[in-house]
Amino acid sequence: MRPQTPDAVSVETAAAIDKAWLQAGCPPRALRLYGLRGPGNRTITLLGAPDAPDAPSYVYSDAAATPRYIHLTGPTLADWRKENAPC
Repeated sequence: MRPQTPDAVSVETAAAIDKAWLQAGCPPRALRLYGLRGPGNRTITLLGAPDAPDAPSYVYSDAAATPRYIHLTGPTLADWRKENAPC
């Protein structure tokens, strides 16, 4: 049995989501890119909605051959888009 591949979002898709958030006037429950300080003063870049605990959360990873955002918590992006505004 092959290990399951985690849901991932491309860097280009994440940038488009962030741009849509800006163009929509920065609504608080919409997905966007944001950063948090991590251990050792490192910055962690996330795709999510910090004001919406039921929103998906993806973390930036450049460990693979192609940098991407890996799903952490909440629904997948596809499921979120079925229930919420496009941004």
